[in-house]
Amino acid sequence: MVMKLRYPYQNPVDALLNYLKVRPHDTFLINEHGLSLTYEDLYKSSAKLANSLGRLDVGYGGDKVAVVMNNSIEAVISLFAVWMLGASAVLIDPLTTSEDLDYQLSDLTPKVIIADRPVIEREATVLFKYRIIGVDTSRQGVLSFQELLGSGSITGFRPAEVRVDDVGLIYYYAGIAGRTMQVWHTYFSLYSGPYAFGEAIGLSPPRTLCLWLPSYPTYSALPSSCRPS
Repeated sequence: MVMKLRYPYQNPVDALLNYLKVRPHDTFLINEHGLSLTYEDLYKSSAKLANSLGRLDVGYGGDKVAVVMNNSIEAVISLFAVWMLGASAVLIDPLTTSEDLDYQLSDLTPKVIIADRPVIEREATVLFKYRIIGVDTSRQGVLSFQELLGSGSITGFRPAEVRVDDVGLIYYYAGIAGRTMQVWHTYFSLYSGPYAFGEAIGLSPPRTLCLWLPSYPTYSALPSSCRPS
């Protein structure tokens, strides 16, 4: 017997649009500095960035945007902006070696790379072959993330319609293959995977899930509500 699993939404953007209606002021994310995003904040910021990325000719139909940065609020906004356009976000480890970074980018030929200052300063030779959007940097030849966010408009903006089998996320993984290869996630799996995980651990509002990521160097950097006892 084959059981067909049913999920409330088919992709993460549709889920965000619903949360925007029913609980816009609920907190979606808090970083180690105490900065937070509500669902409304996330939608507006991502839509503004998506609008600016659209002016850079990023859109539906196989376009790729590489995101090469440490875990941050800007990284999350970037992912949702790419998904709102129906493009593929490519997550690349910010500590990837220059040789492997060059290989991954040449394999991808991304329309745009979004990177933070440490990555740009360390990997300028590799990155400057492409169009770069930089977070917290004013380096010549690099488009400013903050300026694109500020100049984007949500007036009349509508997220692209995607199919469940469209590729929403790509990353590289060596595994047992001997060299890094592309791993694809469809838009459907980007929603259904986290949803199934949340169901399995009984996650529901207003519970908080604390993620221990490289951007948290010490216990003291965590919000007090997330520190282990």
